[in-house]
Amino acid sequence: MDISLKRFNKRNLLLSILFSLGIIGCKVTLIGAYDQTIEQNIQKLQKEVLTIIVKLERNLDSKSLNDNDYNHFKSSYENIAIDIENLKIRCGSIAKYNLVLEQVNLVDTNIKNLEKLHKLGFDKMEEIAPIKSAFETQFGAMINLQEALKREKNK
Repeated sequence: MDISLKRFNKRNLLLSILFSLGIIGCKVTLIGAYDQTIEQNIQKLQKEVLTIIVKLERNLDSKSLNDNDYNHFKSSYENIAIDIENLKIRCGSIAKYNLVLEQVNLVDTNIKNLEKLHKLGFDKMEEIAPIKSAFETQFGAMINLQEALKREKNK
């Protein structure tokens, strides 16, 4: 009985090692390949959003509060909405791009929240600073992921 237990343990150990080597030897892709169009559209979206934020900051800095009225920015928000929908379609059409699509959906939600706040009005720089920081972080993460995918493609 003792001998059969040792054989059983050796067999399990050997199978575990082989299984582990099999997993290590396999390349598992959890996300789709790099897509230059998506990266360019993310960067374009970043520029459009930060353009709104910088204009809001400059208007507050120069005490031009009327220039921060939502109606002056409405077409910018509409253009951003169109760009986001195009980006969602592109991400949805690429296999294993769910993570990127999730990032796009989150930035879409945050832009809609920015638009709601903008309709209420911005009176102080302190109201904009955390919004700007959040978008910089979010777009930074999106671009970092694209850069990682680009490096993986170029290996």
